[in-house]
Amino acid sequence: MDLRSNRDLTGTEILWEQNNPYQYKIETSKDNVTWKPAVDKTTNKGPSQLMSESFSDNARYIRITITGGTSTNNKAGFYEFRLFDGVNDHYQSGFGHHKLCEIVLNDI
Repeated sequence: MDLRSNRDLTGTEILWEQNNPYQYKIETSKDNVTWKPAVDKTTNKGPSQLMSESFSDNARYIRITITGGTSTNNKAGFYEFRLFDGVNDHYQSGFGHHKLCEIVLNDI
């Protein structure tokens, strides 16, 4: 995801389609070439439909990579992805931070 400029980032929330123990990682980049880890859930064993993670970074790009927790009958998919920038605002998330962006995927 391209945020169009470097932004201070403080966390994410993912609303998964199913309540499963997905393994994934979230990485950030300032230039879309060099990536660094922001969230590492590659060894996650606990099922949860809502995954909230706090971190501190400054980046323009962010990506999610699913690394496990899927099977033939259990494909990874999410309904919402929220990215936060740490600015207090009227919107109160699990972090109490301002929602920088939100991707909502609706069933067609």
